[in-house]
Amino acid sequence: MIEQLAALSTILLSISLATERLITIIKTIFPMLADEQKDSNGQVDYRKDKLRRLLVQCISFLAGWTTATFLSPHFDLINGHIKLTDTVSLHVVLVGFLSMGGSAFWSSILGYAKAVKDIRQQQKNQGDIDARSMATRQSQ
Repeated sequence: MIEQLAALSTILLSISLATERLITIIKTIFPMLADEQKDSNGQVDYRKDKLRRLLVQCISFLAGWTTATFLSPHFDLINGHIKLTDTVSLHVVLVGFLSMGGSAFWSSILGYAKAVKDIRQQQKNQGDIDARSMATRQSQ
């Protein structure tokens, strides 16, 4: 389970990074997507900025979806799948949606999965040490 979460978060982290770069390029080409709507006090006006934010989210989804499609064995935007492990694959639309979480989010999930994996390995190692210690004491 943890290995699958690590594989998922690694793929989504890399897709999120690529998507963020693509969004940055798009915002550079279309500066109105990068500029937040501000009120007279210089604060972000979330009501006026709602449409821009929605548009950026839609572009982000499309960019993630397209990027995920490049990873599927057959370039298919509609029916493509990405193989995570031997038994788990995800649809490119779902991967595109999940990549919208951003690289910071998936990086923290990956860190969590690796920490859990390390803790399990330490527990296994400690169990092995305890078993050897007990066997040594019984043989004496």
